Amino acid sequence: MIAAKAVRKNYGMAATPQTVALSGVDLHIHRGEMVSIMGPSGCGKSTLLYTLSGIESADSGEIWFDKQAMHQMSEKDVSALRLTSMGFVYQQYNLIPVLNVIDNVALPLISQGVKMAVAHKAAKAALEDVMLSDKLKAMPHELSGGQAQRVAIARAIVHNPCVIWADEPTGALDTVTSEAIVALLRKINTDKQVTVVIVTHDPLVASATDRVIRMEDGRLTDSVEHDRGEGTDGGYHDMAVILPHGSD
Repeated sequence: MIAAKAVRKNYGMAATPQTVALSGVDLHIHRGEMVSIMGPSGCGKSTLLYTLSGIESADSGEIWFDKQAMHQMSEKDVSALRLTSMGFVYQQYNLIPVLNVIDNVALPLISQGVKMAVAHKAAKAALEDVMLSDKLKAMPHELSGGQAQRVAIARAIVHNPCVIWADEPTGALDTVTSEAIVALLRKINTDKQVTVVIVTHDPLVASATDRVIRMEDGRLTDSVEHDRGEGTDGGYHDMAVILPHGSD
């Protein structure tokens, strides 16, 4: 579903020494796969995610999304593809502070021109999927960290995307809440057959995914597949989506 061929990305001015973020990356991610990308800080993990999703443009190379050549598309067309076919989850949630929960979740549909009533109906269903149907009118500042991240996940799935890109989705959460968030992403991946790509520093988060891709200095160094049915000792694999009493 997602492919990269010889993708390169540098930062800095042409006349000065540049920082190499991606150095000839080749990568394939299959439809319905749940993949984690790991590596030390500054190795290019987030840059790879933003480049594959078209948030940032590559300096050279090819990027394919569902048989579409993103590297040949205009910025406008790439933006439209993101809006209709991709969902995003970030470490800091990125909720709009002046909008309540249901309006935050409905935003991707409203941005596509969907009528408010229809967008709200879909947003309610997405919030039910993340077990937050009782928070429709709450404001972002009234939510715990775990609740805010579940709202962000609802926003990412409300328009039925092909892929969810998650950049350190548990980085600001405690261990118990992280377990619930990862289990929720796995459930969405399994039930809806949505491809999920997670950038993470946490080996327990990575253990919940089908495959771990490791990076170092802008290059892919390793790719390890997990047995989806058995899980990994100490990981979140096949964890039920249960929020313990008193947790987020």
